[in-house]
Amino acid sequence: VGASFVLFVASMYLFKYIPFEFMPDMDQGKIEIEMELAKGNDLESTTEFTKIVENRLKKYTDYIEQGTTTIGRLSIIDTGVNVAKVTLTLVPKADRPYTTTQIAGMITEDLSDLPGAVIRAASAANGPSSSPIDFYLKGPDMHKLDEYKNEIYPLIERIPGVMNLNTTSKSGAPEITITPDLKKISDTGTSVQEIAVTLRT
Repeated sequence: VGASFVLFVASMYLFKYIPFEFMPDMDQGKIEIEMELAKGNDLESTTEFTKIVENRLKKYTDYIEQGTTTIGRLSIIDTGVNVAKVTLTLVPKADRPYTTTQIAGMITEDLSDLPGAVIRAASAANGPSSSPIDFYLKGPDMHKLDEYKNEIYPLIERIPGVMNLNTTSKSGAPEITITPDLKKISDTGTSVQEIAVTLRT
């Protein structure tokens, strides 16, 4: 793991010498805003925080055609009383001066001063949970991986233009890895997704 970490950090300094060409974002006119409050917050606290976010979004009324709010669930397996999501459908591209990605960036900046929660806003084409750039740290020692994560995170955070930085590693939340027997699952007529939801709850 140690050698992999050194190689990863060294590779970060080589990025500026490597030419990259990214696929252009598709302007689908949808923005997802995910909110994750600290553990220990109840549904009422999450609802109140969501109302604050919704109030901040009023300044974008001219660009928004419709908005929906979901409290207690980010995805089918990412649930909890401390999470919420706002999905915005924007007016047609021809009727607004900014792209979906630009508006998502503006919203991210406007909500960045709200304390007590991690807020991620992105075009639904890339979704806050499926970033266009991902880094993976792999190894048998979770404690070491967590140490490396804590060293790398601030470095990436300081890169100009980076937003919605997130990590799947949550401190204080022990993890258990389960490898399902696909044949037995198939024989019982259930699915891996159903098992994941059951374990999550």
